Amino acid sequence: MITVSLLVDDRMLLDGVTAWLCATADLRVVGAVTGVADLAGSEHPRADVVVVDLGVTVSLAAVRTLLRDGRRIVAVISPVAADDAARAGAHGVVARSAGLAGLASAIRTAAAGDPAPPPVPAWEPRLSEQERAVFVGYVSGLTLATAARRAGVRPDTAKKYLDRVKQKYTECGRATYTKLDLARRACEDGLVE
Repeated sequence: MITVSLLVDDRMLLDGVTAWLCATADLRVVGAVTGVADLAGSEHPRADVVVVDLGVTVSLAAVRTLLRDGRRIVAVISPVAADDAARAGAHGVVARSAGLAGLASAIRTAAAGDPAPPPVPAWEPRLSEQERAVFVGYVSGLTLATAARRAGVRPDTAKKYLDRVKQKYTECGRATYTKLDLARRACEDGLVE
C-alpha cells in the first residue's frame, strides 16, 4: 500500500482527487490540504508520496520545502511548469491532461524510489515558423484568411498548418481539436495572453 498526501489549492479538485484515490486499491490518502504549512498536521502516518498541484497558491517553493523535509514529490503541472518542477527536484511530473490514471502511475513510480530523475515530457510541439505565425494569428482573433495573408500563405495552406498544429499538440498528450482548444494551448504556452 502506497500512502499519499495531497497539496492542492482548489478545494473541489482536492476533494475529487481524494475520492478517486480512495477507490484505488494500492493507494491510500493519509492527508489532504490546501497549504504546505498544514500538511504535517494532517498526515497519519507520514505519506510515502506527496502530490503537489502547482497552481495559483501552491508554488515551486512548496516543492523545495517538502524536498528539504525528505519528501518524495509528484508535481501535477501545467505544461509551462514541467521543466521548472523537474529542475526543482520533483520525483515525477504529470500533466493535468494525463487524468487520474496518469497521476496514479506517477505516484507509483515516485514511491518505487527510482533514483533516476524523471523524464520531462515534451509539452510543447515543435512548430515551424509558418505554423506558429498562422496559429498565433488565428487564436488572437484573426480569421483564417487574414492569418494566412499575414503569414504570406494561401488559406488552404493555413488550414493545413492548423491541422498540423492540432496533431502535434495531440501527439504531446495535449489533445487539441477546436479553436477554443487551440486558444487554450496558446495561452498555456505563453504565445498569447
